[in-house]
This record gives sequence, C-alpha cells and structure tokens, in this order.
Amino acid sequence: MVKSKPRLIQVWLALLAVFIIGLLFYTWCRIECLKIGYEINKEKSEYMKLDARRSEFIVELKRLKSPEQIERQIRRYKLDLKIPTPKQIIEIP
Repeated sequence: MVKSKPRLIQVWLALLAVFIIGLLFYTWCRIECLKIGYEINKEKSEYMKLDARRSEFIVELKRLKSPEQIERQIRRYKLDLKIPTPKQIIEIP
C-alpha cells in the first residue's frame, strides 16, 4: 500500500498540471480575442473617419466643379473668360 500512494500523487499532479495548462491556454485565448476585438474596433473607427473624410472630399470636388465656382475663379484671376453657351459646346465622342 505504500507504493500506491506515490503513484496516486503522481496521477493527481499530472491531472493538476493538465488542468493548469488548459486553464492557462484558455486565458491566453481569451486575452488574444480581446486584443483582436480592440484592434477591430480601432480599425472600424479609423475606417469611419476616413469614409466621412472621403464624403467631404466628394462634396468639395462637386462644389469646385460647379460652373458657378469655376466662373468665380475665372473672375478672380481676371481672365475675361465666360461660360460657353450650349451652341458653343462641342461634345467629342
């Protein structure tokens, strides 16, 4: 019966070691999931900022392409240019 006690202790220590290793692995997985979640949220936030900025640039581009804005710029530089009439516009295919 004396020999069975060390064997029993070894089995319990082995089971305890497996349990602790499993617990550490689970903890590591959860921490990695949290890190990745934070990174995803950060990237989503950055994407939203860039998308809003892109929308602002599209609006600004449309404003700058408007005939009124072009005419204003032409007047600013005093080039004496005028917007062509529809008869003066030739579309090139």
